[in-house]
Parts: sequence; structure tokens; C-alpha cells
Amino acid sequence: MPGAPKRVLRREIAHLARLFRGVVLYFYLPLTMLLVGLHFPYDTDASLVEPRSATPFYEAVYQPAGQGGRGLDYEQTSILAAAASNIEGQIAEFVNRYQLHDKRVLDVGSGRGYLQDIVVDYTGLDLSAKVRSHYHKPFVVGSATQMPFPDSSFDAIWTVWAIEHIPTPEKALSEMRRVIKPGGLMFLIVAWNCTSWAADGFDVRPYSDFTPAGQLIKASTVVRGTLVFDVSYRVPTRLIRWVQYAVGGARTPLRFTALRPNYEVFWQPDSDAAVSLDFVETMLWFESRGDACLNCRGLPGDLFTYVKPLVIRVEK
Repeated sequence: MPGAPKRVLRREIAHLARLFRGVVLYFYLPLTMLLVGLHFPYDTDASLVEPRSATPFYEAVYQPAGQGGRGLDYEQTSILAAAASNIEGQIAEFVNRYQLHDKRVLDVGSGRGYLQDIVVDYTGLDLSAKVRSHYHKPFVVGSATQMPFPDSSFDAIWTVWAIEHIPTPEKALSEMRRVIKPGGLMFLIVAWNCTSWAADGFDVRPYSDFTPAGQLIKASTVVRGTLVFDVSYRVPTRLIRWVQYAVGGARTPLRFTALRPNYEVFWQPDSDAAVSLDFVETMLWFESRGDACLNCRGLPGDLFTYVKPLVIRVEK
């Protein structure tokens, strides 16, 4: 029969379609819902108890060698990471693009001030007083959550790998909005989506360092650290938060996942991270306050964004 092969083909296609629907309905969707539930950013500044102070840790990080300092690995890792990510180049491009050479700029979490010569009118802000000797431009010891500056003091703000180390990041972002002028620009380089296992160095320590329970955690990171696993819950979570923002229409609190920072041993980058922040979540926080993201693509373009700074124009 001439039509038999076509009927067989259609039957096989229909069978595969039913199989695919079954996998999606009975396996993938329930698994995705479970992962979203487990990884949803439930925490906000208001939900946290008084966090442990990070000041002693960062004072020790910058303590001079031979004087009790314990930050050699931390500093070397930071320097190498900054070089690999071309941080100076990124900041210089930001300054050039928006003509900020002669504007008043604040560097939040400025460390040793390696970015202080990119603009003329520069001010550094950091928790550690130990770095003061590295500055030939204004430097202020202070917290990003309680900045010692009047309202609308700066034309622009940049911060590099600092926000994720602040236990109450919304307070820090609110302070940045307070001290920047209307129409001012922010450039936020953040280590997005820090992992909960970095504090204990599961990525870099051998299995022999851990108890059987710890070995199971380390084994699980092989899967949990993959992009496929991350996308399976992060993209649906971003969609949920986008819908909540669109329907609510009001200012949204900054949601994040609180982490347990390790202020004793620096095992790997972001062992000392206090929160896990998401790019889209942070973008929505600004946009819900009327600010404009100058390098965002919106929905669906930013659903899969992972490594990207935020460039914000503050409208207040």
C-alpha cells in the first residue's frame, strides 16, 4: 500500500509527541517547580536579623605582611580576577562613553584604590582604614549602608564586586541613590548568583577534607554548578518576579538569597559573599523606582543574562 509508510511515520511522530508531553508534564515541570521553590530569593533586608560585622575581616585582609595580615590569598585572587576581567578597561569605557572625566565620582568598596586615576574628581569609600596609605585622592572610611555624604553629592558611582559582600544590599543601593545627583549614573559590577558552597571551598578542596555529608555536598556541586541546572530554575524565577513587578506596579523590595560568609578562611572567590544577587532582580529594583537601565534588553533578552554589569541612570 503506497500510503503505509506515511501512516507509520505519522504514527511514530504522534507517539514521540505523546512521550515528550509526558516527560514535560510528569517529570520536567514538577522538577522545575521544586527547584524554583528551593532556590526562590525569599530574603530581603527586612527579613534578616542583625548581621555579623565584616569590618574585622576586611581590616585583616589589608593588614601589611608581617603585621598579622591574613589577606595575601584574598588580595592576589582579587588582583588576578580584576586583570582577567579587565576591570580598569570596563570602568574607563564607562567613563568615556558617558563623558565623566571631569565629574565627581564615588567608588564604593574601593579597596586599595586602583581605579582612582581614571577620573580627576574621585572619592573612594571602604570599610578598611588599612588602605588609606594607598590613596593620593580623597578616601573615606565608611559603610556602604551608611555613607557619610550629603544627598546628591556625586555625578556618578561605580562599585566593583562589593554589593554581594554586604548583608543588607538594598540599604547599600538605597544609599547610592541618595548620594547621587538626579540623572546621575551608576556602574555596578557584581558577582551575580554566588553559590552557597563557596564559603566552605567545596570547589577547591579535596574530598578527604570533608565528612561523608560534606562529600555528598561536594559531589552535588558537579551538577548544581552547571549552567543547565542553573537555567532550569533561574529563568522561571526571573519570569515570576517580572510578572509580580508588572502586576504589582509598586516599588519592589530587593530579593536575594542570604549566604553564610566565611570570615575565617578564604578558600575561593566569594567565600566571604554575604548574599546571592540576581541581575534581573536588581534591574527590577531600580526600574520599580523609576530609574532606567541603559544596557538592559528587557524581556525576554535579559532572561539568560549572567555575567554583565548594570548601567543605571537614576531618576529622582
